Amino acid sequence: MRAIKSFIVVGLTALLVLGAVAAPAHAAPVIVTTTADGITYTADSTNVAAGATVTAYDNAPPRDVTIPDNVSIGGTSYIVTTIDGGAFANNGLTSVSLPDTLTTMGSYAFIGNSLTSLTLPNTLTTIGESAFAYNSLQSVSLPDALTAIGDYAFASNALTSVTLPATLTTIGDSAFYGNVLTSVTLPASVTTINDLAFYSNPLTSVRFLGAAPASVGGDVFTSDPLVSYFSRFGDSQTNNGFTSPSWNGYRTEAIAILTYDTNGGTAIDPVEIVVGTTATAPGAAVKADYTFDGWYTAATGGTAWDFTTDKVAGDMTLFARYAAQVSTTTKGITYTADSTNISAGATATAYDSASGSAVTVPSNVTIGGTDYTVTTIGDYAFFDKALTSVTLPNMLTTIGSFALAYNTLGSVSVPNSVTTIGFAAFTYDSLTSVTLSNTLTTLGEEAFYGNVLTSVTLPASVTTIDYQAFASNPLTSVRFLGAAPASVG
Repeated sequence: MRAIKSFIVVGLTALLVLGAVAAPAHAAPVIVTTTADGITYTADSTNVAAGATVTAYDNAPPRDVTIPDNVSIGGTSYIVTTIDGGAFANNGLTSVSLPDTLTTMGSYAFIGNSLTSLTLPNTLTTIGESAFAYNSLQSVSLPDALTAIGDYAFASNALTSVTLPATLTTIGDSAFYGNVLTSVTLPASVTTINDLAFYSNPLTSVRFLGAAPASVGGDVFTSDPLVSYFSRFGDSQTNNGFTSPSWNGYRTEAIAILTYDTNGGTAIDPVEIVVGTTATAPGAAVKADYTFDGWYTAATGGTAWDFTTDKVAGDMTLFARYAAQVSTTTKGITYTADSTNISAGATATAYDSASGSAVTVPSNVTIGGTDYTVTTIGDYAFFDKALTSVTLPNMLTTIGSFALAYNTLGSVSVPNSVTTIGFAAFTYDSLTSVTLSNTLTTLGEEAFYGNVLTSVTLPASVTTIDYQAFASNPLTSVRFLGAAPASVG
């Protein structure tokens, strides 16, 4: 047995020796140091990529400090990545410029100075305990990639506002204790707010952009601020969500997002509304060629929304609706149509005389992206517009009352598609000749009153000629191509 034990001991000893011989050699760190402008830097010369650390500052206050991105130590250039704990503590600094290469900020790094403003580089992801406590900071620009703010990091300063980045997850004990913040917005990324984080600030409002943090310490806020949160993160919709009318002892209000769907119209920005209150009407939705007809709770169906009485219960969308009548203006002529009855065609309803004295009404017009046949010249559409000529489209069926009256047309050809000419449609137009449609059935009262026609031919299709249709014309001949009209005024 003793021989076996001896063998084991010898074997183990041999293995240890061989292992020691076979183990790869690792160079021990070689710490190098330098001091420039009162700032002391150290680095490991065997690991240049790790960069340099600021370890101390020995200049007497007051002092404005600029820490460079790079420092030369022993002829080698190192990027400055770290500020050690307490490196600039209690030095009476009034300003500091930090390197864009900084990744680590140690505890107490700048405690007890007289800094009034601060910009932290975006390479920094954490801020150590009490790093900037007991300064005179009125403003601070935090890094976009910041994830954690250490205990007391900005305690006892004079901050009036702070913007917390969207990457922040943890706010340490008393991180902003003893400032003059009146409002604060917590990003959706925050999961932990520790004790007294914002204690001793005159906060009146606190807003959460996301779900309730998983961990909330005691006395996080003072002065009874109103805590607002988005209704979708309320306890009724999210496990362990915010509660109303209070949460963790603080007064709360839920905020809903009211979205407007303009149905192809000009966009309207969403608005925030306190749940249980009415919203301010955004005004009419604007959509080319359409007339706004109100806001509704659904794209189709639903009910009209009354902004004076209807209260918002949570996130919702209101939908714009438009009247069936659409309109557009092109080349001075305004057209309207019923978007629910495209086959009825469009009506020319008005004309801007600045567009000229010679008018050609097209056969088709596009309104709201839909092509319509022009079927009607509306009442008074071209009344008294100083027209000298007009060309009417071949698909036209109706010419309304006074539609082209009081112009100086001289002559007119009514397309064969026209069946009705309305009251006084061409009165006082200085007409010397007129060609009527071969499908015309009705000539309205005073349709051609007060012109200078000497002859007229009535097509066989005419069944009605109303009172004084051709009165006050020097007619010498009237010819009927068909049977006597059934009705003659």
